[in-house]
Amino acid sequence: MRAQIAILTIVLGILLTELHAQDVDKYPYTELGRISARLDDLVYNRQDFDSALALCMNSYTVELSAYWAGKGAVEEDYVNKFENYAHLIENYSDYDRGPLGLYFRARGIEAELWEIVARGGLLEYSKSKEWVELYPHKLENYYWQLITEFPHCKLAAFACYLLAVQYDQFPDIYVLDRSDSYAQDYGPALRDTLSSLYQSIIRDYPESVFPTTERLPNGIYFSRRGIKIAPIAQWQFAQIWTKRGGPSSIYDVPRAIQEYRYLIDHFPDAIDTDSTLLAVKACWAQLDFYSNKYMYRDFNDFKKARTVCQRLLDDFPNVRISFPQEYASIETHPAAYLKLAEIESDIPMALDYYEKVIYGFPGSCKGGEDGPVDYAVVALNELVQNLNNAELSIAACRKVLESPLPVRIRASAQWCLANIYSDDLKDQDRAIQELQRVVDEFGDVATYYRGTYGEWATAAIRGLQRRINK
Repeated sequence: MRAQIAILTIVLGILLTELHAQDVDKYPYTELGRISARLDDLVYNRQDFDSALALCMNSYTVELSAYWAGKGAVEEDYVNKFENYAHLIENYSDYDRGPLGLYFRARGIEAELWEIVARGGLLEYSKSKEWVELYPHKLENYYWQLITEFPHCKLAAFACYLLAVQYDQFPDIYVLDRSDSYAQDYGPALRDTLSSLYQSIIRDYPESVFPTTERLPNGIYFSRRGIKIAPIAQWQFAQIWTKRGGPSSIYDVPRAIQEYRYLIDHFPDAIDTDSTLLAVKACWAQLDFYSNKYMYRDFNDFKKARTVCQRLLDDFPNVRISFPQEYASIETHPAAYLKLAEIESDIPMALDYYEKVIYGFPGSCKGGEDGPVDYAVVALNELVQNLNNAELSIAACRKVLESPLPVRIRASAQWCLANIYSDDLKDQDRAIQELQRVVDEFGDVATYYRGTYGEWATAAIRGLQRRINK
């Protein structure tokens, strides 16, 4: 029977491969680029929106999109582009397509700009006369013309948002007076411009939604069709008050806290383009100000930090928040308990918070540049480092070892136990015994970085033996 199943699997694989090859011949990847270029010419240069819509709705384009959807980030960008163009032309043609024409003029220049960035030629090109006269000020003017001539059009809020994104990414080019030197402090000018745009969205366009689903050209910001723009504008508005360093510095932490609080109170159910509750992200941003002892020591307030942690635990579900620029992500409930443990001065209470993480979230992971790590393991390591109480730490590790928790967590507990005897109690002989248990009981368990616990423990035993023999 197994042999028959194996043969059938091979035959099916061959058939699927042949069918895929036929589909690729029928819908080649190069067709995505060809249609995309044709559409760009129609909307950016010719402003022939009827022909562009017909091309988007063409049966071949629809079939091509359906075939390549979900097959990769680049392919998905093409598919989203075709859908975005069709949606814009069908639903944002108010005012005789005047705003739509200005929008596509601006996005056309923006596309050219980011092609230059992708080729790595931005620095030299930005010094040229063509850059000064065309990029970015003509782009800027198209957006401002749309906003001022058609303030009630459907695209006005999105134009404000896109303009703010441009200013935020290239403040030295847009906001700095053309005649001034690069080194001038233009933080106030940037602050005023961004504030005006974001507040305009929040005040004047509270119901407007993103008309497209795309990675905006800078790769940092995203839009998602149907998501309200105003709450995300409020999130961006709060973030601008923490810029520091360089001539575009805007640094006002109390104002940032105030704006995050406004977001939490006025947009409690709003979601970001990644489907994360913005209020949860705002709570975590506030928590960083109140508890980060390194970056925001002057604004630390552990009483307020506890209040925010409790609100995260009581009022919001446990969700994952990503920090793409830091290649990290957290789950809010175990992270809140770890934060409570970190700032708690009462040792038994801190231990209780750590154990809530260890036993309450055994399957939860913290994302990082080196990959995911179990929150239980993070809690064990922080417990050992922060409690400064070897007796309690040993008891906590032994409790984990006697539990039915996953083997990778118990392996970490045994490793921590050995470290307590070695580093805190300076009992090297006992540390070697505990390390030998790591080898014997958890030798094949992979660590969260490289190698196995057995390999780590064997190397540690050799190191301790050399230290003893000296």
